[in-house]
Amino acid sequence: MPQKSTDNWLVHDHRRFEETVKQCELAAGAEDWKTAVQLFNSVSDDLKLHIQMEDEVIYPFFKQEVADPDDDLGDLMYEHDNLERLLNDLAKVIKNRNFDHFETSLEPLYQAMVEHNAHEEEVLKRMGDEPLLTNRDRIVQQLESIKPGVSRNWEF
Repeated sequence: MPQKSTDNWLVHDHRRFEETVKQCELAAGAEDWKTAVQLFNSVSDDLKLHIQMEDEVIYPFFKQEVADPDDDLGDLMYEHDNLERLLNDLAKVIKNRNFDHFETSLEPLYQAMVEHNAHEEEVLKRMGDEPLLTNRDRIVQQLESIKPGVSRNWEF
């Protein structure tokens, strides 16, 4: 079950997601498929909620409060679309027990996640945290009211 706590609402779980994907890859490489599938399911659930929180609260907030002349937020949402596709593809590989392709399919997800995380951190840092801090209570309330799984077409 994904954590929905917003106690550290400015601290992203990016590094934890990246590490879990790497651990999943190591488990698959050691042919410990039970662990690989458990790790994939865990990171998928958490990542789905994380993306949803950004899509529904964080990005719209910045679009409303901060100028985004280069449409960096649109680019970040496009990257979320790509992560969604990669997660859906990998879920099919796992569901079909096609473990020969598991590691091969995991690498593009990991790479896209690392690139997106770096891009997002750079964009949000540039936009500044003052608007977030000023509106912290309202944003936290919105984050806590999210119902997981509503906004995207997850196939699993």
